[in-house]
Amino acid sequence: MSPNTMKPVTDHSPSTRLKPVAGEVWVEIRLRRSWSATPRESAMLDDFIALVGRRRIGRYAGRSSGGGAMDVTFEVKDRATAAAKLRRILADEFVIGDFSVSARYLAPFHDPDRVPPASARTSMSGQDIDALFAALAAELQNGNERGTRKRR
Repeated sequence: MSPNTMKPVTDHSPSTRLKPVAGEVWVEIRLRRSWSATPRESAMLDDFIALVGRRRIGRYAGRSSGGGAMDVTFEVKDRATAAAKLRRILADEFVIGDFSVSARYLAPFHDPDRVPPASARTSMSGQDIDALFAALAAELQNGNERGTRKRR
């Protein structure tokens, strides 16, 4: 399956540089129209994962989709080098959608207003449910990091 190269994409990766140490690198991709990855988007992510493996950038560690985004995690030997290579691939070679590459799950594309229809909510896969809980956990974590305002 070939990637969608019709629309330009934007790199939403954090401005802080990753350290050249071993660890996880997260790739998060905004879905253009759906709450969860369509079969076509999922197949494109499969192709991206295979390309990363062939180029020996990192070892696939997991994936999920939901909340208007999909993500994939790789175990890498050097986060800084791997992140630079992944960003280059996503921006120039394998254009799927707006993306972010980081050392942890950030949920930059999570859209709480993009709710799946009732039929999708009642037939969510285990992977989708995991993605939903991960997005909610990230949202709670981000809220805790920003601090909370006291109500009067």
